[in-house]
Amino acid sequence: MKLPQSSRVLDFLGPWLPLSVATFTLAMSIYAWQVEPGFASPWLVPALLFMGGLTIAGLLYLLRQLLLQQADLAEARAALETETRQRRSAESDLQRMASIDELTGIPNRNFFIENLVHSLQVSARQHHQLALIVLDLDRFQVLNDSLGHGFGDQLLIQVADRLSKLACPEVMIAHSSGDEFLLFLEQVASLEDAIELVTGVQQCLEPSFCIDGQSHKITGSMGVAVFPEGGNNAETLLRNADAALFQAKATGRNSFQFYAAGMHQRALDRLQLEKDLHLALERDEFILYMQPQLNLADGRQSSVEALIRWQHPTRGLVPPLEFIPAAEESGLIIPIGRWVLENACRYLSSWRGTALDHMSIAINLSGRELASPDLLEAVSGMLTRYAVDPSKLKIELTEEIFIDNIEHNMDQLLRLDQLGLQLAIDDFGVGYSSLAYLRNFPVSLVKIDRSFIAHVVERPDDAVIVRAVINLAHNLGIPVVAEGIETQAQLDFLRDNHCDLIQGYFTGHPMPAKALLAHLSRTAGNDHSAETSEPSSGLTL
Repeated sequence: MKLPQSSRVLDFLGPWLPLSVATFTLAMSIYAWQVEPGFASPWLVPALLFMGGLTIAGLLYLLRQLLLQQADLAEARAALETETRQRRSAESDLQRMASIDELTGIPNRNFFIENLVHSLQVSARQHHQLALIVLDLDRFQVLNDSLGHGFGDQLLIQVADRLSKLACPEVMIAHSSGDEFLLFLEQVASLEDAIELVTGVQQCLEPSFCIDGQSHKITGSMGVAVFPEGGNNAETLLRNADAALFQAKATGRNSFQFYAAGMHQRALDRLQLEKDLHLALERDEFILYMQPQLNLADGRQSSVEALIRWQHPTRGLVPPLEFIPAAEESGLIIPIGRWVLENACRYLSSWRGTALDHMSIAINLSGRELASPDLLEAVSGMLTRYAVDPSKLKIELTEEIFIDNIEHNMDQLLRLDQLGLQLAIDDFGVGYSSLAYLRNFPVSLVKIDRSFIAHVVERPDDAVIVRAVINLAHNLGIPVVAEGIETQAQLDFLRDNHCDLIQGYFTGHPMPAKALLAHLSRTAGNDHSAETSEPSSGLTL
């Protein structure tokens, strides 16, 4: 503690004051006795002087103690002020932590909902509309699984930084959790105002994201609910915006949907479907069907494509188009894909030494499966476990593999190729199909999409495209498969243009594996007449 200057002087002199006063008093007493020997009482003056000295010493001591007490009070006051400032700072930090997302630095879900509740109350009083937007990043989980959580965190930080530029007095933005962000817009005069904000979000995501020196394209799906039609409180509005988000994802990525009546029920149905999918794996409700592929060079059916079916206990046979998107979204596509892989290997093993010994099986591999870190271990383990010749297992790759996370996917595909598997590009010719795939990836087969085959005889443009793909692939030494063959005319066209393999209802329906041998015996040597049926709507795995 730092004392005042006067207190420090008194503190130094304090022990000497009584002695100094006593010495002074004695000296003055002797002086008085010697100078005035006739004084009536020679000790009166020394006594008075002594008492005066003690009084002065006492006053000086009290003054010293008072100054020391004042110094102690000043120190305590300073310490209290410091503690108060620290406590206020800590409370401010706690309040900030309670309202701000630690990773992204923007408001969190709790703080967002508090503000949403308040804004809804204001909007209700002023008879204004309010738009709530739920944003979900497309394919974030795939990238996060394949490139690591550090990549995912950096992506979320960059997305939050871009979205924060949209914030204004009428717009609030928050990071909800995972890859989900929330926005609301006050004082909405018309739906065009909400659409303008949605467009702004899409424009924020449009430029590529550079993370660890790599460029990545990211899109987002959005669900929009507008107060009061889409819900008259925060809880209902959030639930209905989530339902609209489900619908946006079901109709394709990089899109948005406004909430409409009935969406909530569809969202609930989707959630129930995901629960049933979990049980389907446990109860072994999936079935593997095989659709033959005809080799046009020798007329033999030398390979099949594995098609998954779900025999639901109450809904019956569920079409793949209904449950595969839900499996992709929930991550169940990985264990389902492993089920398909194991059963394909089991069939290949069981066909050894039989009339089906020459058969190979094609299965689909999604981007999420390719991102799985233990994919190579799983594939290699299955091949070893069932003693399967790797060349008899074909992997059909969906297009997303060639446009997302290219460096990682290239490494995975090279490893699969080194195992001896055949890799095929599925649905070639649609979407983002690029000739660079054929040049840069270890492709051993190209599969022409059925949309070009359906009218290849009637439409000259489709015929030109199909011929070009066949010639290009052959010049690169890559065989070609055409899918969706349903007429003799289509078969003749593809044979005349030297297509290698064809697949479709004209040459064989998807069928249980046990029916495959009977089908081959029945069709051996015939002209592959068409079998009457509706076109397949199955989605392959």
